[in-house]
Order: sequence, then C-alpha cells, then structure tokens
Amino acid sequence: MTKNRVEPYFPWPSLLALAMFFAGAASSAEAAEDAPVKVDPAVQKIRDCAFCPELAVVPAGKFTMGTAGGSEELEAATGEGLQLAVTIERPFALGLTEVTLRQYAEFIRQADYKPEPGCRVWNDRWAVDDKANWREPRQPKNPKDDHPATCVSWNDAQAYVAWLSQKTGKRYRLPSESEWEYAARAGTTSPRYFGFNSFEGVSISLACEHANVYDVTGQSAFPFPIPYARCKDNYDDSALVA
Repeated sequence: MTKNRVEPYFPWPSLLALAMFFAGAASSAEAAEDAPVKVDPAVQKIRDCAFCPELAVVPAGKFTMGTAGGSEELEAATGEGLQLAVTIERPFALGLTEVTLRQYAEFIRQADYKPEPGCRVWNDRWAVDDKANWREPRQPKNPKDDHPATCVSWNDAQAYVAWLSQKTGKRYRLPSESEWEYAARAGTTSPRYFGFNSFEGVSISLACEHANVYDVTGQSAFPFPIPYARCKDNYDDSALVA
C-alpha cells in the first residue's frame, strides 16, 4: 500500500455503487483463502481478497454534476439543466465491474445471510414479485455466475458491504450520488461518457459499443412504448460482466 491511502468503491447494478474506505493500515487477510492486498502502480488497481471486487483508483478532483438542459442535438432532455460544481476531496477506487453473482454468492455462503425476497420484475407490467430473489431474479431468466447480482435490496447491499468490511478490515460503504457520477463521467462533460453522438431518428447509434442499453435486442423482448437505440448488443436484459 502507498502511504496516502485511497477510498475504494465498486459498482452495483441499477446505478447503485458499493464503496469502501480504508479505516487504517492495510491488514493481512483474515481467512486462509484470502489473498493479500494487491496494488498495481501502473494501472492503480486494488483487490483486497480473492473473492473481493477488483477496484480502480480514481483521483480527487472537481467536476460539474448534472447535465445542461438542451435538445436532441445535445442528447439532453429539455427538462434537464440543474448543474452543480462538486469537489471530490479524496481519491477513491471504484469497482471495474458490477458485483457478480459469483461474488455475491460467496457472501451468502460465508455469512450464512438470508436475503430479503421480492423485487420489481416485468411481466406485461412492472410489479413486485414476492417470489423473485437473487438466484431467480426473473430477468434474466437463467442467470449465470458472471451476470450482475440483481434483485438485491438496499438492506442486502448494506449487509454485503458490512461483511466485506469485516472480512478485509476496511470500511466499505455505499458512495454518494456525486461520487458515483464523478467516476462514471471519467473527466468528460458530454451527456454520455463516450461523447456526443449523431442521432438517427431517436437512436443512439454508438450506445451498443459502450454499454448495455435498451436497444433492438431489448425492444424485441420488452416492447416498451419508449425510444430505443437502433443497434444490437445481443442482450435483452442484463449483460454478462466483462
């Protein structure tokens, strides 16, 4: 570890992100299967244990939170426009991917945790399915170990970060909205981190190259009455964690 410790975070689906703060000097792993803390100075990555999410260090800095109101040419809705100058005073580390089912299952197993059942699913309409759970979230129908963990409540997320804190000796927490947006923007000022885009009607032609979006694949499975991107990422709902 470097002398100036950083605050690591990692993302959760549905625009939640899990974060952890170094509470003190880096400690050795508590369990035999845990790996020691690893930091790669070249790419500034951190992984506290074998089953912990891999984190990338994000430097402290300033950014403008929010998107200016505009038009389709600016890829911003006319109702938007609230912006705020924000200073991120300390460096932190954000997870490189969503928390996977494999990682979440390790928490369930080791902590003997009983997650809260039920979540909102689509079945001709959005409704709470009390029988849905993290193993059978309904979307996707057959989740694999490398899918993001979904159908996870706020309480479940809090229990997960508390468990990681106990396992690693660090303090994990959920980050603020501004911390999440700062990392997601990656120094950009455009409505999307990959820049401005030429519209094709209501499409966002480059979206599928950068993200799992509501596209032609998703629209064929879930024909919502909303615009969709005229591209295909071949995932009708959540995508495998890359």
